[in-house]
Amino acid sequence: MLGLLSDAHGNLAAFERGVALLRAKGAERIYFLGDAVGYIPTIAVIERLQAEDIPCLQGNHEAMMLSRRYAPEREAAYRLGEIAALLPRDLLRWVSEWPTSRVVPVAGGLALLVHGSPKDPTFDYVYPDSDLTQFIPGDARIRAVFMGNTHRPFIRDCGNVRFVNIGSCGLPRDDGGWGSVCLYDPDDNSARILRFPVADTAQELRRRYPDLHPAVLDAFARRSEGTPYGELCH
Repeated sequence: MLGLLSDAHGNLAAFERGVALLRAKGAERIYFLGDAVGYIPTIAVIERLQAEDIPCLQGNHEAMMLSRRYAPEREAAYRLGEIAALLPRDLLRWVSEWPTSRVVPVAGGLALLVHGSPKDPTFDYVYPDSDLTQFIPGDARIRAVFMGNTHRPFIRDCGNVRFVNIGSCGLPRDDGGWGSVCLYDPDDNSARILRFPVADTAQELRRRYPDLHPAVLDAFARRSEGTPYGELCH
């Protein structure tokens, strides 16, 4: 059983809950699909990923932090320059070595792990209502594609491929009160989106970082009209 999580964005408490939930549900291997940093000015998630020896992918926020190629006016929200200054040289080098995609052998084929999409593994956005035909991988052996980046989880089949956006464990944008992770059974190609409470972590982050950008506070404040997508795990 594989566990996948993404888009922690410095929310260490939510990240730790996501990892604990995946392990409690039987995950034997855990992968992180990028964006350990951004928005919340801390390197705590990167430190924990290294300590836990969790395989990581580079997300768009890691890529922007390393290259410094993003609009200067976005720094107020992203705070990537501030975060880069906190990183020791060895951790910065480690993050720079994260791949942009990973292929994992599964029964009967392969699973592709990216942050964005098969077309653009780092920066692309695949939403619940996106046209998935444009993202079908050229490799016919790929049975499943796992993505993050949009902070909005879904599971949909297109052709012979199961597409799974695993959402965000630390800064969900469909419902800011429920983090999201994914449990995947490679034997039968089945995936489950698991949701867990993070509202209290948002309250603590507001207390610790009173200067968080309004966009971050807005994301935490959002609530879905119905039940959040996935299985609610209290």
